[in-house]
Amino acid sequence: MSHQIQANYGFAPAIFGLEKPASSPVWDDEVKDDVVKTMEASFKYIKDGINEMTQADLDEQVEVFGNSTSRLRAILILTSHLQREHGKAITYVRIKGIAPAGSGGW
Repeated sequence: MSHQIQANYGFAPAIFGLEKPASSPVWDDEVKDDVVKTMEASFKYIKDGINEMTQADLDEQVEVFGNSTSRLRAILILTSHLQREHGKAITYVRIKGIAPAGSGGW
């Protein structure tokens, strides 16, 4: 979960041109409510960036991982990363004998 939270805050500035948070979020990995609250805030940060996008913004070229790509393609890369990490989390909780909650999209 920590990896996903950090990735959300790491991807967003480059993709959406958002300001990086003044300080990195801090949470206790051992406290479920802390993790959930911080994860939700990281997704809100991304959603706020998406909601500000115009078609012209989506077509604009940005640098992601040293490569130039459109903001739209960068969002698709972000989405692919989210899906991959979600799959890992589901596998982990199933191994621990926990039935994962249902999921949905953006």
